[in-house]
Amino acid sequence: MTDRPAAQRRWQPSWPIDMASILRPLQQGAADPSLRIDARAASQSIWRTLHTPDGPAVVHMRVVASGGAVDVTAWGPGAAAAVEQAPEHLGAADDPAGFEPESVASAAHSAQLRRGAVAVARRWRVPRAGSVVDVLVASILGQRVTGIEAHRAWATLLRAHGEPAQRYCGHAPAGLMVSPTQQQWRAVPVWSWRRAGVDGARSDTVARCLAALAGLPLATTPADAVRRRLRAVPGYGVWTDALLATRSYGDADAVAYRDFHLCHSVCHALTGSLRGSDEQMRELLQPWEGHRYRVVRLVEMCAVSAPRRGPRLAPSDHRHR
Repeated sequence: MTDRPAAQRRWQPSWPIDMASILRPLQQGAADPSLRIDARAASQSIWRTLHTPDGPAVVHMRVVASGGAVDVTAWGPGAAAAVEQAPEHLGAADDPAGFEPESVASAAHSAQLRRGAVAVARRWRVPRAGSVVDVLVASILGQRVTGIEAHRAWATLLRAHGEPAQRYCGHAPAGLMVSPTQQQWRAVPVWSWRRAGVDGARSDTVARCLAALAGLPLATTPADAVRRRLRAVPGYGVWTDALLATRSYGDADAVAYRDFHLCHSVCHALTGSLRGSDEQMRELLQPWEGHRYRVVRLVEMCAVSAPRRGPRLAPSDHRHR
């Protein structure tokens, strides 16, 4: 355990960065053991753990209030790689050229989207956050269940099979965890999945996907090659593929079709309809081809959602089955 950083840098983004909105899709609930976000406007601060080809890293990122630069500090064997990759993780590789948020605002039915789209887009970029295994596992845990169930499962599994971040950085927040490696995920026993509330369909899908990626150097393999291999795996569908594309690889056009809520929110934001379908959402997003995920994310960040018509779906509990 050490408090001496292994690597650090100061990076100046070319836009007025909002780290919280950029990395929020990676966070598996407010209690995510691998990502802590302090979104206070004057001093945004993020703690994140991740794996690199050199080993695990604990990363702290802080916006310097005086000039908008980002101070990045990292500990652990993968610290140097994590610091080097930090700008990409925060959206530096994203190119929003050709996307006009004003067109989204003018097309919107929702007053929230009309008011907020331009200002929100100015501070946001699509991250290329890497962490393919973590994003893949977390996405599979979210298949066909509520967010509460998926987040609970992720936190339970990391606490049981992860590694405390304080082994690498003594002043890391209590409870911050480094996720299991790809090999460690494959070794999680069946009873541990069930104790975390994960049914056999999802744990089997995790096992099949990780087996398909075995031996592949994920840090250097092109996104198309990784996704092509995963698309051949039963249980890996368009929804999971879109989450991997947008979160790990910075795809600005991938849309998570077959999501329980997304089509309703997007259709409501753009037309005012109480409910929508994937087909309607696909048609509505067509004018922004190449940037369709940007539109979806603007709807989310402007907190637009379709009115509820009934009680929330009750979480299932597989822990005692």
